[in-house]
Amino acid sequence: LMVKHNMMTEEHNVTVTQMTEEHSAAMTKMTEEHEATVIKMAEEYTVAIANMEESATNATKEHNDLLTKIVEEHKTMVREMNEEHKTVVSKMAQDHETTRQRSAARRRLQKTIY
Repeated sequence: LMVKHNMMTEEHNVTVTQMTEEHSAAMTKMTEEHEATVIKMAEEYTVAIANMEESATNATKEHNDLLTKIVEEHKTMVREMNEEHKTVVSKMAQDHETTRQRSAARRRLQKTIY
């Protein structure tokens, strides 16, 4: 009976040792797979964030470029309008002066005639 008991105890110990080793190997494999997955996800996240930042930078640059273009076009339009306004006002002043001189000449002529 003792021999059978010792033999069963030995089998039990071997089984427990084998199960412990299998459990340890499975845990090691799972840990390695988990670490690899976390590293892969972190790399993908880093790439995605970098792409988003690049897109945001490009969008900001495009926005700033567009604003700069609009401002420059507006400045050009205002300059052109100012020049046109000066030209029109100058012509009106010349026409007014010409009309004034003709009226004065007409009045002098009429005084001379009468």
